[in-house]
Amino acid sequence: MQKFLPIVSATFLLLGSPFRAAAAIPTVHASIDVRPGDSGGVVKTKIKGEAGNSNGGTTTKTDNYDNTRVRQGGISLEIDARNTGTNPVHVRVEWVFYSEPVDGKGAMGVQSKGGNDLDLSAAGSQHLTAESGNITSTTTKHMSVTTGSSTNSGTKATVAHSGRKLKGWYVRLLAGGQVVQVRASGPSFEMLGQKEK
Repeated sequence: MQKFLPIVSATFLLLGSPFRAAAAIPTVHASIDVRPGDSGGVVKTKIKGEAGNSNGGTTTKTDNYDNTRVRQGGISLEIDARNTGTNPVHVRVEWVFYSEPVDGKGAMGVQSKGGNDLDLSAAGSQHLTAESGNITSTTTKHMSVTTGSSTNSGTKATVAHSGRKLKGWYVRLLAGGQVVQVRASGPSFEMLGQKEK
């Protein structure tokens, strides 16, 4: 009776040599904790009204009103980097904030980013604060009120948005150029933190 080699044996015969194990990645006993800090901003409101004139000597009149709200603000993150081992370690903490247009028309982009190199003693820790910087958005409400005509009387209103709003963020811990840990505002931003160079 003919005997067949097990599949795993056949694989080694075809390859001609055993697999080589990948180089071991040095273990780093360090971690980061991230929590939201201060957030908010300043809202400025400007109201402008223009009285209309009589139209062609008739009693029809249109008044225009604009209400503009400008919001400036951002968020901060409180970061604690800890060495949970018994030997000193050198690590780097990096953070990136992303924003997008408030009207949803346009791509997400980097709002701000930064980082610090840290030397953590055995069982030591260091505290950092990351800030997104000011993010500005504007909402303008325009209203036209027409009176004095049974056919044209009425109110027309429009709303326009401009500027940007915060979309998300990540904070990551690196050692030897390799990502050790990522904290983020959501899963998609955690993936960015893992992949970005």
